[in-house]
Amino acid sequence: MVESKSGSAKTLGNYKLLKKLGEGGFGKVFLAIDLESGEHVAVKTFKPDKGEKAKFKKSFEAECEAAKQELEHPNVLVIEAAGLLPIKQNNEAIGKPVYYTVSKLAENSEAFEFVEAAEGLKDRYARTLFGQLMSAVAYIH
Repeated sequence: MVESKSGSAKTLGNYKLLKKLGEGGFGKVFLAIDLESGEHVAVKTFKPDKGEKAKFKKSFEAECEAAKQELEHPNVLVIEAAGLLPIKQNNEAIGKPVYYTVSKLAENSEAFEFVEAAEGLKDRYARTLFGQLMSAVAYIH
């Protein structure tokens, strides 16, 4: 569970942050639980400094609007919720509000780690994965 020094869990809106799954240049991804449905989800929070830039805000809002479409494709991860909220602890905001997205949890979804663990990909399998990627891109556009 994502806890502070005091040991209490952190929440973001309707989601209890359980553990950090990863971190990159734009923000962090957490395993979380939806407090209404009880389902495990992935919550991505964007670094606060990203949200202060007008270009990021415009891009984020456009992505959220596009995500509201009902997309159904086996190779497309759908954003189920998004917004701007503070992370809370004991019902009190800690830090600045952060932009966030919520999606279904995709187990073992880090492509690089998958390829590394497999010690590379055979040509036939690589073509299959590339075909799935292109199928998803074509579907979205």
